[in-house]
This record gives sequence, structure tokens and C-alpha cells, in this order.
Amino acid sequence: MALTEGQLASVALLRIGERQTIDSLDEDTPPARAAKAFFEHSAGLVLERHWWRFAKRRAALALSTETRDEWGYTYRLPADCVTPRFIDPGQRGVPADGRIPFETELDDSGAGTLLLTDQTNAVLVYTARILAPLRWSSHFADAVAWELAAQLALALPAKPGVGLEMGKKAATALQAAIALDLRGNTEDPPPDSALIRARL
Repeated sequence: MALTEGQLASVALLRIGERQTIDSLDEDTPPARAAKAFFEHSAGLVLERHWWRFAKRRAALALSTETRDEWGYTYRLPADCVTPRFIDPGQRGVPADGRIPFETELDDSGAGTLLLTDQTNAVLVYTARILAPLRWSSHFADAVAWELAAQLALALPAKPGVGLEMGKKAATALQAAIALDLRGNTEDPPPDSALIRARL
């Protein structure tokens, strides 16, 4: 069963030994204020650490008017992009040496991010910023709760060593969540490299 933000925050609070739990991040209590301050940060950290299946999204990129001499095209990253994964080549099973090169950098204003590539009509597959717990997988939500507990142990009064213990448990929960997430994928067999294909 999916948990709300308040319920996940209460789980994190209980894990650090906090007796005062909460129903909502908007409550006017020290635990709620601390949980609200760290909730999105904790979720963002966990989102960045793996290519989660539930957060996978693809989008046709919008061309930018800015140019970079060494690249043919510049595109704007989607506003909800956490991590670019790859540019969609239009087929499955593309070997590593056949992937479409790209890089990212700040735009001229320094306020946005560009994706640079030589690919026309680029479609990006990326990890989206999904911050609504009701859309998370159970194992991802548990990893976020442990990460939040690690953050809260440093922000709220807790017994000595609790912060370090929560950090270790957060790392363990993350690895378990990644392992469970990977079980849902069945990849194509690795294709032959360009060198082998050239010999055929």
C-alpha cells in the first residue's frame, strides 16, 4: 500500500527514535518542519542514484536558439529531468559503441541546462522528477524513508550514533531497492561490437 508524505515522514521519525509522529508535512511542529525541509531533498537524492523504472520518461526535445560550435544541435532539457539516460536511437539492442553521443551544460544565462548532440529531432529517455509518493514503488519509498531518517537524525535531537546508523541503513535499503527494481527488466542479449560486425 502506498504511503503519503506524512506517513513516510512518520516512518522516518520513528526510525530515529522520535516519539512525536505527524500526519502532514504542513503541521506546525518541529518534526513536521524538519521533515518538510528534507523530504524533497531526500527523494531527489534517491532518484539520482539509479535509473528507476517507475520514473522513466521520454520526450521529444525542444530546440534551443543557442549554438555550440562543436555540436550540431542544442536542445532544452525537460523541466522535470533529473538525469538524462540516453537519446532514443529508434531501435532496441544498440551496442555501447552505437549509442548517440551527447553532453549537457548550462545555457548562456546560467539558469537552464542544454543537451548538446549531433542528433536531429532528438528524443531523450530520462529519469523524471517524480515527487508524489503515491506514484513510487514500495521499495523506492522505503529507501526514501531511510534517507529521510538519516537527514532528520542530524536535524533533530537524537541519541549519539543514530545519524551514522541511519546512513548505513539508508545505503543498504538503496541497494536492496535497486536490486528489486532491476528484477523487472529483461534486456536484449548484448549485440556484437562494431569490430566483430566488421569481420562478418
